[in-house]
Amino acid sequence: MDNDRFARYGAATGIIAVVLILIGFSIFGSGLPSTDASSQDWGSFFTDHQSRIQLGITIVGAGLFFFIWFLGSLRSAIAAAEGGTGRLASIAFGGGLVGVVALLIAVTGAAAAAFHPDQVDPTITRALNDFGTVAAAPGARSGCSFALVSTRPDVPCGNSKSPCGRPSSLRTSARIASRLAA
Repeated sequence: MDNDRFARYGAATGIIAVVLILIGFSIFGSGLPSTDASSQDWGSFFTDHQSRIQLGITIVGAGLFFFIWFLGSLRSAIAAAEGGTGRLASIAFGGGLVGVVALLIAVTGAAAAAFHPDQVDPTITRALNDFGTVAAAPGARSGCSFALVSTRPDVPCGNSKSPCGRPSSLRTSARIASRLAA
């Protein structure tokens, strides 16, 4: 990883990804109708807030690009700490990519609902949004596997041979960020 001149940017891309994804979802998700609201309410929401929803989804898409870069850097850091075949690094990377794809499908459903909501039946707009919501479920599951593999207790920390233990998520993130920035 020392020979990779872009490895230093790994931690920064993770932070940028989180910030962009949170900003994008906060722009898109503010003022959403309740899940039991009528199709007319959902259609009106997408018609009234079409530009804001499209902006939020675009920002989330940019955040996903940075998250993919972070996944590559994270995979390198875990593989270096793990040694051997890098099985856990590959599982974490694969889980992260599955999460990215599921999130991309989810925001695509919302983007399709916001494309021309005033020209289609509100039931279709509601169905597209619901599809996006349901599509996010596999991403949540793969994110859990990503987090579990990233905090394995038997993976050595840094250059030491002693295991990390099961650190908190914040401490794990700090260790990974410091390793990527080194």
